[in-house]
Amino acid sequence: MNKIRILVLGPKEYPFGISAKKGELPGGGADRLFFNLSSSLVNSNIEFHLVVQSFSKLDEEERINDNLVVYRVPWIRGKYRTVSQFLFAFFKSFSIKYDMIFTILEPPLIFGFFLSKLRMKKLVTMFGGLSGKKHGLKTYQKEISILRKINYFISPKSDLCIFASDREREDFENSLSVKLNKTAIIPTGTIDRVRRENPVNSSKLNLLFLGRLEVVKGLDILIQSVSNLDNCRLLILGTGREENNLKKLVLKKKLEGRVHFFGFRKDIDNFFKKSDIFILPSRSEGTPNALIEAMSSSVPIIASDLNYDEIKDGYSALTFKSEDIEDLTNKIRILSDNPNLRSELSKNAFKEYKEKYTNEKMGKKFYESVKSII
Repeated sequence: MNKIRILVLGPKEYPFGISAKKGELPGGGADRLFFNLSSSLVNSNIEFHLVVQSFSKLDEEERINDNLVVYRVPWIRGKYRTVSQFLFAFFKSFSIKYDMIFTILEPPLIFGFFLSKLRMKKLVTMFGGLSGKKHGLKTYQKEISILRKINYFISPKSDLCIFASDREREDFENSLSVKLNKTAIIPTGTIDRVRRENPVNSSKLNLLFLGRLEVVKGLDILIQSVSNLDNCRLLILGTGREENNLKKLVLKKKLEGRVHFFGFRKDIDNFFKKSDIFILPSRSEGTPNALIEAMSSSVPIIASDLNYDEIKDGYSALTFKSEDIEDLTNKIRILSDNPNLRSELSKNAFKEYKEKYTNEKMGKKFYESVKSII
């Protein structure tokens, strides 16, 4: 069977987490999503050609397995880190043989578009939940404005646009007033994680946050909620631009003994296993990988009310009004006082994960979608 060779632009690094070891901010959702997607297609005839940032002691070109080749290119530290990576990737791609181009999220989209025209290749684009929305956070207005203009121009010209849900596709088309050529709905999947079978035996509940430490993730809201509670600890996994501000907030609230920053970690299964509740306090989101990972780990979930397709309030999770500290505090108290409800929510969330969000289901739908445009 002939290989389908796909150039991939989007992830920052390979292996995932290498930049954290070098003192840089690690990759995010695009990196984790691609890692899961590529691992789900190891036995297929798809061969990914991934272009990422170079780091010392790593080969410029490395074959990982039969379906993944990694190329590493130079990049510039600072605010131009991502743009410089894709600029170098643009030129590097002229020496790579591939049949189509796959971009994940917006930063590489414009480079992928011009490559598709210059090399006459099909363009497959995967968009996130913020791709079409008018973002309410002042911090992100400039970035979102630029991304919206890119999306408005390029998305209708893509051969295939991928979204994680019908809701995200509808938000995208309505917000930008565009009609897309061909779309596919591929729910975000994850590898099977170690399930948390039994409640943790402790006088204090362990609350878990996993993600980038950025304003949009709402971790400041969660920290303020913890300050209103006595019977819990907060375990924070991740790094980001807000880390110093969040640590100052912890000191201000005198929570040094109950709020713990662990930085970037690859051993997230160990934290899921010892956590009582996973909390996603985001101000805005697409389809967060961490939410799917919590579902697959059978950890009870509390999330802000952002109309996630993956969870149902009162059935597979509890939701709280976004940015409402008091409401989040009350929801934590409800789960703290009701172990039976925690058990029921986690059981239902795991059931939803197995039915819709496994890695195998994501890989199968991606393969079928790619084949449909060849």
